[in-house]
Amino acid sequence: MIAQAAILSALVVQGWAEKPDDETMRRIHAGHRANVAAFRFGDFDFEVVHEGSPSSPDGKPVKAAGRYAFDGRNAIYELRYDQPAEDAAPMSFQSRRLLRDERSTAMDLIAPDFEAKSVFHAAQVLDDPEASQFMSFFLFPIGLGFVDAIEPRLCRDLAMAMRGELRVVDMTIDRSSGGEGKARFTLEHPTFKIAIRYVVDLDRGALPVESWDLGPDGRERSSTRLEGLVHVDGAGWMPTRQVSQDLATGETTTVAVTRRDVARKPPPSTFRLAFDPPRDILDRPRSMEYEACASFSLIERPGQEAGARRVTIPD
Repeated sequence: MIAQAAILSALVVQGWAEKPDDETMRRIHAGHRANVAAFRFGDFDFEVVHEGSPSSPDGKPVKAAGRYAFDGRNAIYELRYDQPAEDAAPMSFQSRRLLRDERSTAMDLIAPDFEAKSVFHAAQVLDDPEASQFMSFFLFPIGLGFVDAIEPRLCRDLAMAMRGELRVVDMTIDRSSGGEGKARFTLEHPTFKIAIRYVVDLDRGALPVESWDLGPDGRERSSTRLEGLVHVDGAGWMPTRQVSQDLATGETTTVAVTRRDVARKPPPSTFRLAFDPPRDILDRPRSMEYEACASFSLIERPGQEAGARRVTIPD
């Protein structure tokens, strides 16, 4: 926490030259990464609402309830959408439950089975050292946990800019808002001409409070806004709401944190999925199948005495 405060103080107190340079980007990168890393563990409940989606039955808002917990080595992410009526239009919103350790992601994708009047589970374990599978299903206002494996997008984009892989189109520092400094900059891919524009709050965790993805024509394709920024004791700054919009379809997705606990490390029992009725789970990294699992954890995977058997995984 002290290191984070020192970095952010350097951002605020020292100030920068009128023409920001690579040092500016390094400081933003360090400040944002330190803020995310300050959350060593946590347990959160949240709600998701999709409005104006072309995939929504009857054009009504689609809602889901979620939970995310992590302890620095393990994580559990759950997002369950309200089940549609049997005669509703098909939905593209996928309920999911995920477990993660430092190497693997266990994924349980859930869909309604109207004929059987139940739900269908597709459960498997994937090799995922860089957490790309985990993050492809992750919807939350801030990417906490696994900072070494999951580089926040802002940090990733700034690192690419410092390596010359993205071009800094413009960057300004605005200190006109009552002492809160904000950095505004655009990073562009030199070949494809797609870009992202950021507004970063330098006084509050170097959080990207606004961002826009730009197409080759320079038009905004999507936008994301972080709201309700709070400083969490013993950790850092986090948003309690994220509002994203697809500017082509008009679909708006709002993610709101309804409960947070960063004072207590979640116990190992948190990182377990329950199945009723029991389900078979394919463990691809270990070439194993776990039969009739009533529960599953990456911390303690089933052994042969519990119905595990070795299988051949096709390439």
